[in-house]
Amino acid sequence: MTALTLSWRLTANRAAKAALAFSRLTTIEITDRGITVKREAMVQELAWDEVHNATKTPTGWILVSKRAKDVVLLPGRSLTDTEAGQLSNLLSSWPRRRYRRSPL
Repeated sequence: MTALTLSWRLTANRAAKAALAFSRLTTIEITDRGITVKREAMVQELAWDEVHNATKTPTGWILVSKRAKDVVLLPGRSLTDTEAGQLSNLLSSWPRRRYRRSPL
């Protein structure tokens, strides 16, 4: 069990660093139905009911889809304080196993 927790923390740490490294212009739209992230020619859409789990890191959020290998990284700097607060409030209402907070 300890190895699984350590593995998850290492993965979350790597993903958090990747989210921080994004330098492209990112546009994020958050609605009651889901989230849309646009970066240059790439568009990612994820409905809230498709999110398997979400992790809050010091640099942003990691949303993992129920679909295999589909992840949305949200750099915190791409959201206004109001949007970040709304997203945190929404995700905080989810069960603990679905919304995690990482100190990494």
